[in-house]
Amino acid sequence: MFVYHRRMITLHRWMGAVNHGKCRPCPVVHSSLVCGSDGHTYSSKCKLEFQACSSSKSISVKCEGPCPCLPGQEVIKPHAEKNGCSDADLKSLASRLKDWFGVLHTDANRDLKGTTSDTAQGRKRFDTSILPICKDSLGWMFNKLDMNYDLLLDQSELSAIYLDKYELCMRPLFNSCDSFKDGKLSNNEWCYCFQKPDGMPCQNEMNRIHSQSRRKALIGAYVPRCSEDGYFKATQCHGSSGQCWCVDKYGNEIAGSRRQGNPTCERIYEHDRTHHWTKNGDWSGECVDSRFKF
Repeated sequence: MFVYHRRMITLHRWMGAVNHGKCRPCPVVHSSLVCGSDGHTYSSKCKLEFQACSSSKSISVKCEGPCPCLPGQEVIKPHAEKNGCSDADLKSLASRLKDWFGVLHTDANRDLKGTTSDTAQGRKRFDTSILPICKDSLGWMFNKLDMNYDLLLDQSELSAIYLDKYELCMRPLFNSCDSFKDGKLSNNEWCYCFQKPDGMPCQNEMNRIHSQSRRKALIGAYVPRCSEDGYFKATQCHGSSGQCWCVDKYGNEIAGSRRQGNPTCERIYEHDRTHHWTKNGDWSGECVDSRFKF
């Protein structure tokens, strides 16, 4: 547990290192000083934006010229920026967190390799990463944070990743994913938080295929079947080979489901507590939440 929490406190430093290579460098131009909302003077607005990007901090221009700003000199923020976190900010943060969870997951697997303690085995029984809504490092991280195994993350559990006081968009990100507005995130709300930045998964895949087909013919290529809301239908088939298989709503293939002809995908997870498919092959979210009682 100590090792896990020690890794958790490296969040903002790790995210900053990852972002540094992704941030747009500034051209060499004459300086035009600006005062940042963090109280530092920057040689240009571009330098301020680069610092905000590389450090994963929310920094805006407080006024033109050096700090401190004189009375009446502050820049008036547009109404749309009153909460300080744009959609682009939230998407960027979700992407960084997803990368970070992957690093922690890899490190944990390395440390726990060969471990067969009772604690590890007991935790495995509650491993939500095996649920179809959430896979790999996302499910693993949910499992780590869900200390009481109720398949909900309350504010005390989420606070484990509210580590950087300058990462102002962390709480707004999770609030935006709390569709029940009860201050808790269910397993599917959590995973949707990190799936949604890329848009509707099946529709995105269709767009990618159509884009490729304009450049070259894709004869015999697999074309996904999408539901009306842009997710993958439960049963997917390859027209050329005649093989079919079952997937979750994000297109992840269910192990062991591939076969010639149509598998009965709607029955594979008929006892699953998080999601199920309807008879027509659409994904149903009626029973997705652990807050519902059956």
